[in-house]
Amino acid sequence: RRASEGLEVSDALGKELKGTAIIVGWDPGPQEVKPDEPMWSPEESLEELAALCRSLDIVVTGSVLQKWRPDRGPLPVGRGKLQELRKQVEEDPEIGMVIFDLDLSYQALQTLKGHISPEGECIILDRT
Repeated sequence: RRASEGLEVSDALGKELKGTAIIVGWDPGPQEVKPDEPMWSPEESLEELAALCRSLDIVVTGSVLQKWRPDRGPLPVGRGKLQELRKQVEEDPEIGMVIFDLDLSYQALQTLKGHISPEGECIILDRT
């Protein structure tokens, strides 16, 4: 489905968020911080996302932190992490969500869903 057709843009619209979650963070490596922006480490950002999940009664059962690589491609995680996440989703029927600690495009979310949860076993979300 395309967002331009007015159909649901998020994998989660109209669905009850149930089951446990895996959260996925991204370490962009060294970067310039602007003076008016708070300095957050990738670990702190992932912990904040876990706290947000807890506030929504979502139990986080695992977390993954992807290190930045210049050849990573268009997705925030590489092939190895995608395979790792898919295996976790396939092996644990309680996992209902994989939540990325990034703002992702609709296309990126759908591509990630195709790699991680092609049968719709779980919902793929971003931080927004």
